Amino acid sequence: MRSTGLGRIALAVLCLYAVPLAPMSRTDAEVTVVDHPNSPESSKKDSIKKIQPGQRMDGARLENEDLTNSMLAGVRLKKAKLKGANFDTAMLAGADLRDADLEYANLKRAMLLGANLSGANLVNANFEEANLLGASLERARIDGASFKNAFVNQDQINEACGKPRALPQGLKAPKPC
Repeated sequence: MRSTGLGRIALAVLCLYAVPLAPMSRTDAEVTVVDHPNSPESSKKDSIKKIQPGQRMDGARLENEDLTNSMLAGVRLKKAKLKGANFDTAMLAGADLRDADLEYANLKRAMLLGANLSGANLVNANFEEANLLGASLERARIDGASFKNAFVNQDQINEACGKPRALPQGLKAPKPC
C-alpha cells in the first residue's frame, strides 16, 4: 500500500510523541531582541523577550541565539534575521520562516513539519536528522546546506535551488540559483 504525504506527516507526528527525539525542556524561549539596532540605546537596553508558540515576530533579529529544545510551533518569523541561530531539536512545526535569513543556522534534529521556508536563505544551514515532511522549500537557497539523514523528499528539494553539501541517500541536488 502506498502512503500519501499526509499519511507520512501523521506517522511522523505519532512517532514524535511516541519516541521523542530529545526532551522538550522549554515551553517558550527567552532571547535578546534588539528593537532598534542602530540606536545608541540598543546596546544598553536589549530587551529580553519570550517567544511563545504561534507568536508573530516578523523581521526579528535573533542572530546567533541559542534556541535549543525550544517549543516554537507555529511561530511567525517571516523575514527574520536568524543567521547562526541554534535550533537543535527545536519544535518548529507549522512555523512561518518565509524569506528568513538562516545562513549557518543549526537545525539539527529540528521538527519542521509543515513549516514554510519559501524564499529563505539556507546557505550552509545544518538540517541533519531534521524532519521537513510537508515543509515548503520553494525558492529557498540551499548552497552548502546539509540534509544528511533528514526527512525530506525530492519534490521538496526540487523547489529549492543551489548545491547542498549533503542530501539523504537517493536524492539529487536541485537546479542552480
